[in-house]
Amino acid sequence: MDHFKLKFYAPRCNASHFLLPYLERDGMLTDEPGKADYLLCPFGFEFIVEYTNEQMYQMGFSVSDVREFKSIAEQLNSMSVKTGKPMVVIHYRDPSHDFGFENALVFRTSYNATNAGSKTFGLPAFVEGFPQNDNWVVRPKKSKPSVSFRGQSAPLMLPFKSELRIRAGKILTHFGLPGTIRQYYNNGYMLRRSAIRSLLKLEKLIDLDIALNQTNNALGYKEQYLKSFTENDYFIAVSGHGNYSFRLFEIMREGRIPVFVNTDCLLPCQDCIDWKKLLLWIEPEDVNRVAQIVLDTHNSLHPDDYCSWQYQIRDHYQKYLTTEGFYHYWINFLNNRALAVNPLCDYNF
Repeated sequence: MDHFKLKFYAPRCNASHFLLPYLERDGMLTDEPGKADYLLCPFGFEFIVEYTNEQMYQMGFSVSDVREFKSIAEQLNSMSVKTGKPMVVIHYRDPSHDFGFENALVFRTSYNATNAGSKTFGLPAFVEGFPQNDNWVVRPKKSKPSVSFRGQSAPLMLPFKSELRIRAGKILTHFGLPGTIRQYYNNGYMLRRSAIRSLLKLEKLIDLDIALNQTNNALGYKEQYLKSFTENDYFIAVSGHGNYSFRLFEIMREGRIPVFVNTDCLLPCQDCIDWKKLLLWIEPEDVNRVAQIVLDTHNSLHPDDYCSWQYQIRDHYQKYLTTEGFYHYWINFLNNRALAVNPLCDYNF
């Protein structure tokens, strides 16, 4: 891969994220901030903003480690503002709140795309370490589409209080009144519910593989989940507790077609991946029509195009969304950004 030889300054501490081994392997780390192009926070920022001291202790970190992490972040932020060198932050968890850095590029799994601006970017959920099918084969097109969802959702029959809250919220919206009614189930879980209810209405035209709210350690869960990828065409992917879909990346890894309900997710690699073309993209206002959209899409596809779609999804996953693939994307992204800011700088190939 051709790229300029960037240098990263990452203070040493008792934690590291997935990028550091690659940077060390490729000789891109420096102990001298003055020689660095980027100041890299060496740990995932979730260590500071999400985990409690007790959780950190359970992961093997002490109270002094936590204090050190906070101190490193403050020092890097101050150094970034003083020198103009961008600070780079990785955040790999659910929360979507801002961190208050003045000159940072933040790569994160969970965020709202409309709020991202020019310094916040998507990060994949990395799924290589989770169970997968060993021998992938393309699935030929059949006359009847099959759709799968196995996971957590709001119940298909909501409790009476939840129904009242939804109706009250619709009344407020209809009359343009301020304020929202807090729901017990998050937006992603409600959209999952709506998508599944839509599918059930057309279950005579679509083969369904639906299993709701099973625990991951239930007997046979893993086997049935992996089997679903060999037996189905389309898979519902909607955000969960954070505004991103872990399942999306599992579906892409398995080379199947995600039915992706957009919740304003900040998807990764947007300058290289045309997500709206790669996925079966559903806007939230159309979620009640998911079944018809799947049916129409499937019926319109030539068998060769259907197979090609699976290959494209799997190829994009392998190229950009594995840890190794994203690392190479990330280096090129930062390289291009550095060159755009200072095109006359003396980088070496």
